[in-house]
Amino acid sequence: MTPCQNRIRKRKLESINRKNLPLRSVNSLRTSLSKEEFIWLIRGLSFPIVLQLSNKNVENPVIKVKKHYLSLRPLIFWQKIERPVNWTKIFGCDRPLEVEIGFGNGEFLVRRALNYPERNFVGIELMWGSIRRALRRVKKAGVENVRLVQGDTRILFYCLFLPKSLCRVYSLFPMPWPKEKHIKHRVFSQAFLKLVNSRLVENGEVLIVTDYEPFMNWILEQTEGTGFTLDLKSTTPQFNTKYERKWREKGQIEFLELRLFKQEHIEIPLREEIKLKTYRVEYFFLPLL
Repeated sequence: MTPCQNRIRKRKLESINRKNLPLRSVNSLRTSLSKEEFIWLIRGLSFPIVLQLSNKNVENPVIKVKKHYLSLRPLIFWQKIERPVNWTKIFGCDRPLEVEIGFGNGEFLVRRALNYPERNFVGIELMWGSIRRALRRVKKAGVENVRLVQGDTRILFYCLFLPKSLCRVYSLFPMPWPKEKHIKHRVFSQAFLKLVNSRLVENGEVLIVTDYEPFMNWILEQTEGTGFTLDLKSTTPQFNTKYERKWREKGQIEFLELRLFKQEHIEIPLREEIKLKTYRVEYFFLPLL
């Protein structure tokens, strides 16, 4: 199949998908779609499922449908709720609140929640694959004091958290963006550290661990004027995360650990959000190329 033919088929399937077909209607599509088209359509449907197709009979494959996620309850759809978020209402209790930035597959987040049941935890992650894996891990562990949020942390800290509402923020092995042209994507800029400062309680703490020394040196440059005192040291493997294990297997046994302690409060108010108007049409036509 040529790239052009592939785009045409995808657009045809998109037009089918806009009809929000119920699950009972999906099997009827198998007669009119190829195996590849059917898989593509299912992946684009609004409900979370996984398909297993038997290769024994390509013309009429055996399809098994199962739940993709064990539970969506820990996931916060922040775009649809009032902001800043009332975390006491979300968790059902008023406890110290910790935030992990870039929790990966959620290993450390879940372990910490199990070890500190007297605290509440919010994990922020940009990639949906990590959200999916963490949802399964949270459900299997049976923890009730964890909530997950998908989005850019630089935006979410502005709109989800009140000033002086967090007791601890940590990020273990964040993406260092080593190329010069990608430095703009690094999270812990001076502006973001000031924002974190404003959301931390008095004597709040930030923990950053990395394996990449140039990235840590860049963070140290950004800390000037952010209201933190610094404690930088080398540390041995102790967090047992995916990337810590990865570098340990490659022979690295020392990492850089930076702790920032809030000494001076920097006031950054909540941003006023602009409400956008939503326009709806009954039908629109997407021509096939």
